[in-house]
Amino acid sequence: IWTAARSAVLAIAILILGDFLSIQKISRKVIVASVVILGLLYIVFFTDLLINNPLIQKTLSALEQGSITNGRNRFAEIVLNYYNDSTSVWEKVFGTGMSSLRNILQANASVGVGIHAHNDYINSLCGYGLVGLVVFVICQLKPIKLYKKLIYIFLLEAFLFILSFYNGLAMYTVLTPCLIMIFIFFMKSESKKVSGDLKQREGGLT
Repeated sequence: IWTAARSAVLAIAILILGDFLSIQKISRKVIVASVVILGLLYIVFFTDLLINNPLIQKTLSALEQGSITNGRNRFAEIVLNYYNDSTSVWEKVFGTGMSSLRNILQANASVGVGIHAHNDYINSLCGYGLVGLVVFVICQLKPIKLYKKLIYIFLLEAFLFILSFYNGLAMYTVLTPCLIMIFIFFMKSESKKVSGDLKQREGGLT
C-alpha cells in the first residue's frame, strides 16, 4: 500500500483470503473477521488513511490523467498495433523477440523508453508469437492439477492473472522462481482445510 503497487496489493489480498479460508475453526474465523471489520470501521470514521495513502493517491492521480493503469493500456495498444500491422505471418506465429518488443516502445514518441508492455500475455504474443502465448497460458493453467478444491484453483489463477496482466511475472526474474512458494502456500491451505473437514467427519461418526 505504501509503495502504491496496486497489482501487488490485489495479489496479497488473494493470499490473505486463501489463508482466511484455510482456518478450520469457525470461532477463529469470526474473531479474525470481527477484528478486520472493526479495524476498517476505525480507519473509515476516525482517520483519513482510506484516502490519504500512496495507493489511493496514485489511483486518483492516474484517473486525472485519463489512465487508471498509468499508461499500461497504451503500452499494450502500441505493441498490439505493431503486431497486427507490422509483422509477417512467420513473426505472428513465432514472434519478433523480446528485444524487439522493447525497441517498439522505445521508438514510439509517446513512450520513448525501452520497456516491456507490463502484460505477459502481450509480451508473449509479440515476443514469442502465438506459439509463445499458448505455451505461457498452458504453463499458467498447469498448476491446477495440484489442487482439488475449486476455490484454491480459482484463487491461484486469479493471483497469477493479476500479476501477469498488470505487471508481468516473466519480466521480474526475482519473482518467477518464488512462484513455487505460492503453489505450496495454496497446497498447504487446501490440506489444512481438508484435514479440518476430515476431523469434523470423524468427530461426527464417533
